[in-house]
Amino acid sequence: MKFSVALLALWLAAAGAAAQPLFPPGSAIGLEPPSGFVPSLAFSGFEQRETRTAIIFAEQPPAPPEALRASLAAPRLARQGISAEATTTPRVAGREAVLVRGRQGEGGAARAIWLMMLPGQGFTAFVTATLPRYPASAEEAGTVERALLSVALRAPDPAAARAALPFAFDETANLRFAGAMAGSVAVLMPAGRSSADLTAPRLSIASALQAAPREADRRRAAEEALRATIPNAQIDGSAALRLGTAEAVMLRAQAGPRRLQQWLIFSESGATLRVLAEASERDFTRLLPEFEQVVASIRRP
Repeated sequence: MKFSVALLALWLAAAGAAAQPLFPPGSAIGLEPPSGFVPSLAFSGFEQRETRTAIIFAEQPPAPPEALRASLAAPRLARQGISAEATTTPRVAGREAVLVRGRQGEGGAARAIWLMMLPGQGFTAFVTATLPRYPASAEEAGTVERALLSVALRAPDPAAARAALPFAFDETANLRFAGAMAGSVAVLMPAGRSSADLTAPRLSIASALQAAPREADRRRAAEEALRATIPNAQIDGSAALRLGTAEAVMLRAQAGPRRLQQWLIFSESGATLRVLAEASERDFTRLLPEFEQVVASIRRP
């Protein structure tokens, strides 16, 4: 994400002048950051680096209130390794939000987590806060929850969201920029198709936070990345590629009626990008040249 030292200083000065919502670059979600929290360079949101506390924003497709509650229901969260301890429905930004406090993981690896969803203007705001330990102290929990209750929303600005991404790419005739998520993921779809339509063709480009694996581990890392997103993916082909100055591992797979192709791209700087194309068999065959065209165009802005 593009964020200069000078701009960071301006943000800190504004935060110190008065409590007011601050919005990361390109984000429709903001909040009043607690003391010591700064805009993250790795994701859309804020972090307190000394305590390794993170507040992460994601803009998701619009959904009715009952769908928001279902998304954060205890049984569904349990399948993701999250134990929900308390669920409330506070008023946030003039809207009814769903806020869950809980624990993720077990034993010494457990961390405190808060998940909040609320409707925005044409999108759903999803805010996640994490602490690297469990349980959180009363002071830590209070700081996080006050920040969550200060969340503010504004109309999405697709051009600003695209400009804030840590990579650039070209669109094609049938693959247009449909939105960004968490400041590090771009989604491209055919014009006129909604991101809420899970049957629509799509191409997602994501900047990975973890360091690139060793060369000998790249194929395994690619398989793990694909199955972490689509557990039922059946891999039926692979190749090692060179894309400009970057190396990549490409996997072909099937998941039910959907055809998949993933590129895990390793740049010379050590950064990793993951690109995933999804479509029905018919659409995939038709769009594959354009999927590949977008992948070949990816670059640092």
